[in-house]
Amino acid sequence: MRMKSKLYSLVIILFAAFISNSAIAQNTACPLPTGASTTVVSSTAAVFSWSPSTATAYYQIRYRPVAINPTNWINVSAQGNTFTQNNLTCGTVYEWQIQAICGNASGTTNVSGFTSSLMFTMPTCTTILCPVPNGTQTTQITTSGALASWTVNSAVSTY
Repeated sequence: MRMKSKLYSLVIILFAAFISNSAIAQNTACPLPTGASTTVVSSTAAVFSWSPSTATAYYQIRYRPVAINPTNWINVSAQGNTFTQNNLTCGTVYEWQIQAICGNASGTTNVSGFTSSLMFTMPTCTTILCPVPNGTQTTQITTSGALASWTVNSAVSTY
């Protein structure tokens, strides 16, 4: 009787170990991206950055302008650990979130949740007005040409 009890115990322990190892392989969580930050690089472009993960196949980013009635999320995919979003609106506050998309050897795709929102503000819109040239005059007028001149302004780079 004692031999059967030990045998059953061994079988139960081995079966529990098998189930435990199988559950770990099938339920490997996709890690939530960390270290997210935003760098505004112009009045209409921002770079989203995060810490890379070896378990991640790619990332899903969603962003939108912050408003009283927020618009739907705009979704983009990215690989690596940075993404540059162009065509943003100057003077606008935005929020963005990121999630990891992970795959495994069996072809199953797992996803993390989205991170908390990160907020950033685009610089205000600026219009650069070039000054009108002053002191314009035309001299040395001939049938084949003329000499145009003006007063140089240090705020102008090209005429």
